[in-house]
Amino acid sequence: MYATHFVASAGTGGSLCGVARYFKAEAPDTLVIATVAKDGERINGTYEKDDYWTPFLEELFNGVDGKPALTDHKVAVDRATALENMREMVGKGAMTGFSAGGVLE
Repeated sequence: MYATHFVASAGTGGSLCGVARYFKAEAPDTLVIATVAKDGERINGTYEKDDYWTPFLEELFNGVDGKPALTDHKVAVDRATALENMREMVGKGAMTGFSAGGVLE
């Protein structure tokens, strides 16, 4: 049995790309959702517009070699929300980082 949804932060895109490739091959009905920083916001560990671009991000968001994008949805998160969510998780004992706060959103 596979997950129905997979949500992760898109940093440089490598980890999310690898997991997305796996789900698209093995469980194509799984929705892959990437969280990114809202335009003009900075969330450590999360891709933000005009920050950098990697081949992994191209594959995730635009598709390559005639194949569709690996992500089904992209959710933009603001810094304040990511920080608030991260603090909530840390308060419950989780060892987590800033980008995970965006994923929780």
